[in-house]
Amino acid sequence: WNFAFLASYKVALNSKSLSTELVITNTDSKPFSFNSALHTYFRGFISAVSVKGLKGCKTLNKDPDPSNPIEKTEEREVITFPGFVDCIYLDAPEELHLNNGLGDII
Repeated sequence: WNFAFLASYKVALNSKSLSTELVITNTDSKPFSFNSALHTYFRGFISAVSVKGLKGCKTLNKDPDPSNPIEKTEEREVITFPGFVDCIYLDAPEELHLNNGLGDII
């Protein structure tokens, strides 16, 4: 990476939530663009995992062609994962229910 920058990652915990913030500051003399994605990973038993709360959301299914996603609207109340999935849900609500397949609802 041929640019000078400062990266600050803040994690805040309280009794009912966890929040994170990533701030990138360009300390270089030349401009650059920067993208990031922070992913949350949960332990789960995939054949029993499900998600509720995405019905009605617009989807971009990137399987089988990531460069040409198929646009649809999610019709299922409960989404399961019977095989490979590469789908983006647009305008998802702030709260979803993830059943990790191990007896936990997150």
